[in-house]
Amino acid sequence: MGTDAKNNATTIAANLDNLRAVATQLTGSLESLEGLRKQLVDIRHAAMVEASVGTKSNSPAPITSPLLASLNAAIAKIDSNIEIFKKNVAADAASLNKLADDLEETTRKGAHNIAQQVAHS
Repeated sequence: MGTDAKNNATTIAANLDNLRAVATQLTGSLESLEGLRKQLVDIRHAAMVEASVGTKSNSPAPITSPLLASLNAAIAKIDSNIEIFKKNVAADAASLNKLADDLEETTRKGAHNIAQQVAHS
């Protein structure tokens, strides 16, 4: 960012490819969170299986109920926070792409206006 001394205007320079690349990286990172969610489901399943070993009903033993309830509550909180994080990151990625598109459009319009002024001079 700089200031043009002639007309006291602020100039902003942005690398549009970098903005779009960061947006793509953010979107890609969201996919890795889905892997984490799958791991949480696997952990919950493993805990249920282990808690059921040796029971006649093949259901979790009552003594494991507090542990399983805590595990379910923790996984639910983690899952909820992942969902919130995903929404925020997706919105950030969309904003970066929109910023790049808007800057590109502004640059295109400015170049067109300059070309028109030069042509009419």
